[in-house]
Amino acid sequence: MHADLQVLLRLQEKDKVVLGVEAEMAALEPEAEALDRELEATTSELEAAQTRAEDADKRRADLEAKIETYRMMQERKRQKLEWVRGAKEASTLMAELDLARTVLAREEAEWVKSADRVEEAKELVQERDTLVQDLKTAQAPKREELSARMAELDDRLKAAKSDVPMHRRQKLLSGDSLETCEACGVLLYHEEE
Repeated sequence: MHADLQVLLRLQEKDKVVLGVEAEMAALEPEAEALDRELEATTSELEAAQTRAEDADKRRADLEAKIETYRMMQERKRQKLEWVRGAKEASTLMAELDLARTVLAREEAEWVKSADRVEEAKELVQERDTLVQDLKTAQAPKREELSARMAELDDRLKAAKSDVPMHRRQKLLSGDSLETCEACGVLLYHEEE
């Protein structure tokens, strides 16, 4: 058997080891991706709950500002009523005060509902946060196992690649004594007699 062919066949065996380790590494990727997808979904739910809580809190703050504005308007009308002398003007101001009280009562009722929504949203955020933390805790052993396995495979891959002299492979592939079939890649050579 041709000497270069023997070397090339040994290289081919070493390449098979490299490819085998790479295949093992690729087989672990779906497991890691599944863990990541599960965590991403739960984290997305948490982020959505946080956004809803922030929106509810903003709505409550807006209602507080409106209520304060209505209270100030009502107080100004009450003070103005003290200085009014005419019955018609007093009657108009009394009607405006009644309307302001009605609007204020409606806004305060809405604020109470809003406060309840804020509390519900905060509870949901806490629940989702707990789910995320529980999921991270549950996934930790599997992630550590995958990480250790990947580290081991990475070490094996480095060792296997260092055992395959790339420059020698290129030299053999470009030599005159060995050729590859353009159609299928099979090595063609002339056996020495």
